[in-house]
Amino acid sequence: MNVMKRAWEIAREGQSKFGGKVSEYISESLKQAWFEYHIFQERVNDARQLLNEFRSLALEAKKYNPETQVIDVEEVLAVATPENAYKLYVHSSRKVNQAKKYLKQLKAKAA
Repeated sequence: MNVMKRAWEIAREGQSKFGGKVSEYISESLKQAWFEYHIFQERVNDARQLLNEFRSLALEAKKYNPETQVIDVEEVLAVATPENAYKLYVHSSRKVNQAKKYLKQLKAKAA
């Protein structure tokens, strides 16, 4: 996410909505763009933790079922955008819960 680019987009939106010069809006739009960036980074970091947990569970499950697929966390995060970061977090959370259940089932079969 390019903060300056987003700040100018926000400033242009303000200008088209309220009039005046774009430069009059840049100070507040830069604050808003930084805020959006920090929220995005937090969501990506939270998703990274979940995806790493999912990867660990998949690696453990692979011991019981060699056909279990293991994800590349950085490859998944490379497509994260401010628009889909929250969905990525929610989806990752669901996947971790599913992986825990799957691993539990595999361990029960092996016992």
